[in-house]
Amino acid sequence: MEVNYEIFLIIVGCGIVTLLPRVLPLMLLSKFKFPQWYKDWLSFIPVTIMAALVAQEVIPEDGNVSTAFPAIIASGISW
Repeated sequence: MEVNYEIFLIIVGCGIVTLLPRVLPLMLLSKFKFPQWYKDWLSFIPVTIMAALVAQEVIPEDGNVSTAFPAIIASGISW
């Protein structure tokens, strides 16, 4: 199998573009000392993202929660 030079450069470029937004903020923000209340506040972000993803799938687009009652019960969302 022949490897095309342009395809190789595209793959390496995509890797760099993917890596930079993840590593660069980590390197820059690791030099700062954040207060404890800010760290506590940041700990809620993964939970809110997961709740938003679940709610988006469970609640219908028309907003009628009564038609989505079985899905809400199955998802374990407590009101």
